[in-house]
This record gives sequence, structure tokens and C-alpha cells, in this order.
Amino acid sequence: EFKAKVLGVVDDAVILDKTAFYPEGGGQPSDIGYLLVDNARFDVTFVEKVKDRVLHHIKGVDLETLKPGRIVTGIVKKERRLSLMRHHTATHVILASAKMVLGDHVWQWGAQKGEEESRLDISHYKSISKEELRRIEEIANEAVMKNMEVRTFWLPRHEAERKYGFVIYQGGLVPGTTIRIVEIDDFNVQACGGTHVKRTGEIGPIKIWRAKRIQDGVVRLEFSAGLAAVKRLLSYYDELKELSEIFAKPPEQVVEAVKDTISEIKALKKELENERSARLRENIERALMGASEVRGMKLAWVLTEIADQDSIVRTLDEIIRQRGEGVVLVVSSGPKRLLCLMAGDKAVNSGIHAGEILRKIVRELGGGGGGSPKLGRGSVPPTIKPEEIAEKVMRAVREAISEG
Repeated sequence: EFKAKVLGVVDDAVILDKTAFYPEGGGQPSDIGYLLVDNARFDVTFVEKVKDRVLHHIKGVDLETLKPGRIVTGIVKKERRLSLMRHHTATHVILASAKMVLGDHVWQWGAQKGEEESRLDISHYKSISKEELRRIEEIANEAVMKNMEVRTFWLPRHEAERKYGFVIYQGGLVPGTTIRIVEIDDFNVQACGGTHVKRTGEIGPIKIWRAKRIQDGVVRLEFSAGLAAVKRLLSYYDELKELSEIFAKPPEQVVEAVKDTISEIKALKKELENERSARLRENIERALMGASEVRGMKLAWVLTEIADQDSIVRTLDEIIRQRGEGVVLVVSSGPKRLLCLMAGDKAVNSGIHAGEILRKIVRELGGGGGGSPKLGRGSVPPTIKPEEIAEKVMRAVREAISEG
């Protein structure tokens, strides 16, 4: 909390003679809070620095009360500030830890702090392994538990560079002839203008949720610190306990129980797929036996429950290769309404182009598709009846054969 004098108002922004609000910068969001004057409260939703002025943006209220010369009381949202401080200092700690594990080539590429989760982008030539990520996390939390002092002080730029080297610019080049240094004992030192805790122990637990490559040579670490990390870990543990109850296994055995269940499901799916493929094969054979012929080539269509187009194509290919002739359309009864049209060698040699036929018909029906002379694939909206699809496709096939 602080008191300040209003110097002026620009659009929705108030300029004060002094402020405790941190303006957005260095990947750290601005503070938020409110200004009090008389009985009026003005919510500060965003703070930025423009040249040498700090603008406090006020949302949705009449700013007439905030005339130049008025004394206001500024109140910064404490919980947000503390969370951002923890995350900002944690960023420095994680960067130092990553250097220890991955090597001195690691450099901060970018960072964005948040109340609940933050990210740190670092230079690294390959993806970070699980073991490396775990070690980075362990070193970072060891640094927290050592409760090292976090010192902030100002130095002339040339003196800071002479004392620490250009490693102080890991977070980016900072302006000015005098720069602010943030030093965590002998663990890490950077030129930084952000808000920080006084000792590493104030950060609280650090949990790195994931590491992913975002471009060549850059890896992003996403993490939470302090109460944000605790809340999320507790939430995950509650979910783990729920799974433990569902599987009737202690928490430490849940992962294996899930793996076993997934394996069983895969086996059942494979069994079901084999049964459906066998049923499709029988249905195609039966349909071909009773199919009409056009110039010595049988034309047939069948409906299937199989929703995997590759599986349908494999079954079709087995039958068509064995027979060497015929044209078969398979329509999936699933919500995607998949279509596969396959032509035997005799049909292809007579001029049939399954891909072109299917492409033309499905486009008329509001879908998409195409393919080769032998095989056409496509899909149409599930509202189109299979019988309507089959009637149009098979008519086009008969016309193509007749013309050929």
C-alpha cells in the first residue's frame, strides 16, 4: 500500500508521481490492484511503462475524480505479486540448474511468468530426456531448500560486466548505464529489473510439468512454483486417489493397473477388428456372388461397422487381388461415413478410375475424396444414407464401364 499524487490522466490511464505497481516487462506481467480516493475505488487492470512514465490503466469507470493534484492510495494485489515474485526467482533458479545438467551452452531464449504457470525457453540442441528433466528439477528444489539469499543491487554497467562477465545478460540485454543485478549467492547472477523473493526458500516447491522443443535449438520448460505448484500437485494426487479406488489398487500400483487395462483394451479391439474384417470379407464375397454384371465385371456394395479405412482397404485388396476383376464399394456405417471403392485389374484396364469416380460423387454429396484408378477413398456427412451413396456411385461405375 502507498500514497501518491495524480499527475495526469491519459485516456483510461492514470499517471502518478510515484508507484509501487510493477509495470509489465521482462516477461513478467504487471501488478494489478486498485486506487482509492475519497470513497471511490478504481480497479487497476494493467500497468505499463511508456518512456519515463508509468501508466496505470483503469477499467470501466469515470476518471473525473482522479484530477491532477489529488492524493490517492494505491493497493497492489498481494497474492498475485507474491506468486509472480516466486515464479520470477524460480526462472533464474531453473536456468542455473539447466546449465549444470545440460552444459554451459544453455542460454535463456525467452521467458513468460504467470501466477499459476510460467515458461522458460532455453537454447539446447536436442530434446531433454526424462532423466535430465528430473535432475534439473531436483537441483532447483535443492537450491530452494538451501534458502540462499537473493540480493538485488545496482552497479554501473562496465563494473557489472567486468565483475560477472556477459553471463549477466542471460535474460536479455537491459538498458541504461547503471543496471540492476539479481544475485543468488554463487548459484546464479543476472541483470534483471523484475520482482523477486528475498531468499530462495520463499519460492516454495518448483515443479516442471513438461519440456518440449518449440523450434530447432530451443526447448521450452513449463513449470509452477510455490502455492501454485502445491495446489496443482494436490489436485493430481486427488485424481490419483480416485483412480486408486476405481482400480482397487494402492496409489503406487495404479500405473501398472492402467497399463494392464490398456493392453486388454487393445487386445479386445484387435479381436473385434479381426471379427469385423472376417464378417466384411464374407459380406463382400456374398455380395459378389449375387451381383449384377456389366461387360463381364461384377459390381457390388456392402455396409460395414468398421471405422478404420485402412482396415477396409486391406480386406478389399485381398478379395480383389484373388478375383482379378469386379468393382466393390464399401460404406462405413460409423459417424464419419467412410467410403472405399476398389476396382480389379480388368475394370482398370477397361478405363475405370475409382478415385475420380468417388471424388466426383462425394463432392456432390458435400464430402471429399479421391485416389488412384484402382482405389478411391472418401467420406461424406453422416446424414447421407448409405443406400443413396451406393446408388450414385454404382451408377457412375456402370456408366464408366459402358463408355469404356
